[in-house]
Parts: sequence; structure tokens; C-alpha cells
Amino acid sequence: MYDNRMFSKLANLPIKSFTEASCGLHVHVSRTGLKALQLAKLVYFFSLPGNNDFLTYIAQRDWNHYCRKNDYRYMKSDLRGYNDRYHAINFCNAKTIEFRMFKGNAKPSAMYKAIQFCDAILEFCKVTSAARLTWKNFANWVIDMKQGAYKYNHLRRFIEDYRGR
Repeated sequence: MYDNRMFSKLANLPIKSFTEASCGLHVHVSRTGLKALQLAKLVYFFSLPGNNDFLTYIAQRDWNHYCRKNDYRYMKSDLRGYNDRYHAINFCNAKTIEFRMFKGNAKPSAMYKAIQFCDAILEFCKVTSAARLTWKNFANWVIDMKQGAYKYNHLRRFIEDYRGR
């Protein structure tokens, strides 16, 4: 599923992404196929106070000026809202949503974890009711799913570490 050859050129570059506070890892996801209810549940998941510690653990950084926590109370009906792009989930782009929450990182495993999280949280929001949008239910869903061991292997490790602390 993953081809580490695409990262081979990074190994020799003087990259300081993780140690720099100003760097972030952004993941763009096509809006094609995403439903408004699914995206609304995504914002709701990010808004719930009980999910905050989990989200910052997955992101490996706290919310900041470039990555503010989304709050469903300020969400506009077209889901673009917030009047700027500096939220953990940026809806300003016409063709993509952008996850801006991750700390900058040039390690392939960290990039895979970020991509897997974006895929998993969107799928979880698609199949889960709003009442069940907790980090614990999400973690159980990722770990218990039949294909999860392979499909979300990097994300699973982060979740297992979080649950074990």
C-alpha cells in the first residue's frame, strides 16, 4: 500500500520540520463524494471538549494561530465558513478540505499516520451517529475494524500508545 521510494529523496535534505514551531503538515482531501452531514459530524467531533486531548496527541501539537480548533457553533451552512483558512479543518478551498492540525514531520510513518487519520475520521463520521462521536468510539472503531490492522497500521500504533498512557 505504501511506497517508501517517494520519501527516499527527503532523507538527504536538511529538513527541520518537526523541530520548528512554524511548520505544519497539511493533508488535502477531495470534496468529491463527501456529504454535508459527514463534514458537519467531522466538525462536531473536533468541537467536543472530550476529544481535545486525543486530537492534540494525534496532531502532535496544540492548537495555535495557524491551526485553531474548529467549533461547530460557528459553522456556516456551506461548511466553508470561519472566514479564514487557519482552522484545524479548513473548508475555504472549493475542491478540497484541508487538515492543518498536524505538526510538521518528514518521517514517512508520521506522514502515513496523518493521511490514515484523515481517511479514518472521515469514514467514521460517515458511518457513525452524532451521539457516538467520541475519541473512544473512534479508537475502538479503528482498532476493531477487520481491515484496520493493515489499512490504518500507523494510526493504530498512535491510538494504542494514547490508550496506554
